[in-house]
Formats: sequence, C-alpha cells, structure tokens
Amino acid sequence: AKEKITELKARLAPEQSKVKELENTVRGLQTKMQQDSAVMSDAEKRNMANEIEIKMVEYQQRMKQLQESQGKSQQELMNELAPKFKDAVTQLMKDGNYTVLMHLKAALIVEEKDNLTKRVTEIINANP
Repeated sequence: AKEKITELKARLAPEQSKVKELENTVRGLQTKMQQDSAVMSDAEKRNMANEIEIKMVEYQQRMKQLQESQGKSQQELMNELAPKFKDAVTQLMKDGNYTVLMHLKAALIVEEKDNLTKRVTEIINANP
C-alpha cells in the first residue's frame, strides 16, 4: 500500500505542480490588478480581468481533474486492498480462535498484546 501511495503521488505530482503554478499566476495577476488599477486604462483593466478569468477557469478545470484522478486512484487502491485485508483478518481470527475483532478506535481500553494491527499488516505483506 505504501508503494502504491508513493507511485500515486509521483504520478500526480506534475499535475499538482501545474495546478499550484496556475494558482500562483492567478494570485499574482489579481495582486497586480489591485496595485496597478489606478494607473491602468479601461482596456488594460478589461484585458487583465479577462486573463484572470481564463486562468481561473483553467485552474478550476485542472483542480477538478486532479481531484477526480486522486479519488479514482484511492478507490482503486481500496478495491485492491479490501479483499487482502478481509483475508488477513479472517485468517487471523481462525488462527487465534477469535470470534470478534474490533477496530482499535471502537474499543475503550486495549492492551498492546491485544492490538492485532501489526499481525494483520504482516499477513497482508506476506501474501502480495
């Protein structure tokens, strides 16, 4: 899972960089417009406003695409890991003769010896 998350981040990094660059461009143009509006002609103001609007639309489109890509990739990762997790938990329950396994956050008090997270992880890692 860690490897896949690293791959996902690397794959999305160029698009994240482009989105950040567009965000900075829009902010820079907005700042310039605020600072220089007093000395700009109406035509220059319109041109600048149009440029800001175009960059903002591109930013929003790229951000939406990036979020969709991230969501899709995360869903694919979960779809891949869910069966492995279920198999690991089932095996652990059978091997340890457990009848109930709870999420750690659902328990009020848990002794470290009863925390099976590490064992589940080991089982998943042993069965790629």
